This record gives sequence, structure tokens and C-alpha cells, in this order.
Amino acid sequence: MASIIRKLPYDDRQTKLTLPGGGNILILPYQIVVWISITPTNVTAVAKSTPRLPAVIDTGFNHSLLIREEHLSNWAGLAIEQLSPLETQITAYDHRVRLRAANVWLYSNRSGKRDELLDKPPTQLQLYQEVTVCPSDVE
Repeated sequence: MASIIRKLPYDDRQTKLTLPGGGNILILPYQIVVWISITPTNVTAVAKSTPRLPAVIDTGFNHSLLIREEHLSNWAGLAIEQLSPLETQITAYDHRVRLRAANVWLYSNRSGKRDELLDKPPTQLQLYQEVTVCPSDVE
């Protein structure tokens, strides 16, 4: 099987990450960042125009992907209504949050570079076809 992530670096200090649409976010020391896209489940291939967004790998989170509603909208270009609600709920930030049906796509990085991606289609993650979308007011 071909690898998707190659020698993905991370820092021992806080860094800034520039978002494709503008603006910066802080990345804490030792956080591992990958680049993803989120689409409704009926999307079977990612268009080049589909927004890419950073995701921090959190080995302590015991579910699929957790994203804030404003990041889903501002970064992924999706309204929460575009992702069908599922029956399952989980607790996130001490609130019950409903899962949403979605495809998550992972981009291959240029070996040794966090923010340089290869010019090839992303790989659909098939562990889950769901994401947890936290309301903006949940902290």
C-alpha cells in the first residue's frame, strides 16, 4: 500500500499556520497537522476547487473528526445542513453533540513538509463516514 503521509514534521514550539483563504491559526508544540477536505457523503471524488483545511491529529480523541461549526462553514465551505444528521451523539466539551454524515479526504504531503501538498487527488478516509460538528458557542 502506498503511503499518504511522508515524514510529516512537527515543532517543539508554537507556530503559525496560514489558512488558504487568509488568516492564521496557532499550532501548539508537538501538534501534528494534516490537510483534509470534508464533503457530503454523496461526493465520490474531490474537485480541485474543494477547500482544503488543516486538522490536528489528536490521539486522545476517541472518535472520528471533531470540527467547530464556524470552521466547517469558513474553512470547508459547508453549511451544517449539508451534512445529514445521524442518530449517534457523543459528548464533546461536556455537551451532547450529534454526529453528521460526511466524507473526510486526506491529502498527501511533500515528504518532510507540513504545508506543501502533492499534486494528486486526496484519499478518502474510510474508517468512519461521519464528523462531529460542535456549535460555535460550545467551549
